[in-house]
Amino acid sequence: MTIQDILKSLPRSERDQLMYAFENSLSCIVKYRFGLFVAVNMIADDSYDIEQKAGVWCAGKLKKSV
Repeated sequence: MTIQDILKSLPRSERDQLMYAFENSLSCIVKYRFGLFVAVNMIADDSYDIEQKAGVWCAGKLKKSV
């Protein structure tokens, strides 16, 4: 799944939350399936395994509970 596919599959409230963060240069992370996330303006740390990046967007797996 691409980041765009993930965004399309999210409930509207979560997609709106990510878009608000994008438009206001805020960091936002949304868990969309068990152990998976999509994020915008994310500050990377050891809790995440980023598998895709597209500009300020990224998606991947959670390494541990966040």
